[in-house]
Amino acid sequence: MLKRSPQDEVGGEEKRPRREDHIELCTPTFKLLAPKTLASAIQFSHLVIENAAQGKLHLTEPEDLYPGTEQQVVTIESPAWENIASAMKHILAMANNCTECVMPGHEDERRLAIVMPSRSISALIGVKGANVKELQLRTGCHIHVDDVAIGHGPGGDRAVNINGLPAGLEQAIVRTVEVVQESHDQVWFRKWAERSNAERLEQEQAPPLRGQVLRNSEEGNGCMGSMMGNMAGMMMGNMMGGMGGMV
Repeated sequence: MLKRSPQDEVGGEEKRPRREDHIELCTPTFKLLAPKTLASAIQFSHLVIENAAQGKLHLTEPEDLYPGTEQQVVTIESPAWENIASAMKHILAMANNCTECVMPGHEDERRLAIVMPSRSISALIGVKGANVKELQLRTGCHIHVDDVAIGHGPGGDRAVNINGLPAGLEQAIVRTVEVVQESHDQVWFRKWAERSNAERLEQEQAPPLRGQVLRNSEEGNGCMGSMMGNMAGMMMGNMMGGMGGMV
């Protein structure tokens, strides 16, 4: 029989959770980004999608956009991960008829962005990129992971942009559902599942917004150029003044 420590008896330091402690899992949750026209189609057919998911569909308001984008966040909740995959197939069918989802320069291809936990990105990419290379070869899709994560730790948000022919795109999306599912039993998953855009904007303070880096760099270069110009002017003025004194 295990002995109780003095801290346990007098209500001292908080005990660390044991490995065998049960983690209450939240509802399986999957997220994607939708441009305006796709978001409208999803809203119009939300009952069909919810029926496929046997769960709930949430769509942020048109002005409530994922940081650094012009896209709304679509969240699917379902009691079973396979139902989420079924719901995503309905959304992909809508994306096929969405002009904003057409890949520029590749009229036959469609593109979609998935929001995944940072921890899931590691599993998606694999050691030295082996997993994502295999997925691209198998599906014929191009997969690009955003360089900037919103929030720190394994539960941070990272967008994955996928484009390809409809059949291959569906395979790639189903794989992302499977990868997110692998992190469902993690203690941070609930917080990731419930994160709002307002919270994302607050967490974006450390890593800059996508697109903000270039903008800040340009502003910084402008300021540096102005400073260098002023310094050069002052140096030239001093030199001319010195030469005048020598004459």
